[in-house]
Amino acid sequence: MSQNEQIVKLYKGGMKPVDIAREVGTTEWTIHHRLNRLGVERRPRGLSPAQIEEAARLYEAGESLRQLSLRLGFNDKTIKKALIEAGVGMRNSGRRD
Repeated sequence: MSQNEQIVKLYKGGMKPVDIAREVGTTEWTIHHRLNRLGVERRPRGLSPAQIEEAARLYEAGESLRQLSLRLGFNDKTIKKALIEAGVGMRNSGRRD
């Protein structure tokens, strides 16, 4: 299997470009460039509406942003931004959450 075929297979299997880059020994930029050049349909960036809904439900049930980050595979700042944009009130825990 060529490296391009491996990159496409890993990406279509759900792997993130940064992880693919580590796996094949190149840069994340190279992975993005090759996927674009090969015409691979790209996944949307950020949380999907269903993920935002799930995150809101879990956050309101008491999960922390860090727990949501681990569960959903997104940076906690990305999750916080999505929750705020969805109108979810943020807890004041006395620490940056």
